[in-house]
Amino acid sequence: FKYRNGILKRILKTLAWRFVPRELLERPKSGFAIPVERWLKRDLNDLVHRYLSPERVAGWNLFDPAKVASAVEGFERGVFRNGRFMWSLLMFAIWMEESGPGRFQACTGVVPARKPAVGSEEPSRIRSTASTPIITE
Repeated sequence: FKYRNGILKRILKTLAWRFVPRELLERPKSGFAIPVERWLKRDLNDLVHRYLSPERVAGWNLFDPAKVASAVEGFERGVFRNGRFMWSLLMFAIWMEESGPGRFQACTGVVPARKPAVGSEEPSRIRSTASTPIITE
């Protein structure tokens, strides 16, 4: 990287000014969008349904499977437009399946709540070694 008079990559920019319109070179930096929503609705939709199925979510005993199913359905219908959240949820689900609940507990200090006995009125919650629970109903 050459730096002179406050200009980084001076040689590259000098060359680029010969071939690229000046307004493109002098504009501020900008990021680029990753098409997460499109991936999740099209190319990766089978993974969403496989890893976020109510049966799998119930097996973790961490989230309400009906709420996760509602979020997936709302996302697919366009009501819930948060691809980054769905991406994070999918990555968490894959990690849980690959690593297992023991790894989750070791990494977070959170112990998934046991399922209440049949007929019990005890609510299912997450118990944490931290001062406040991470996930509650």
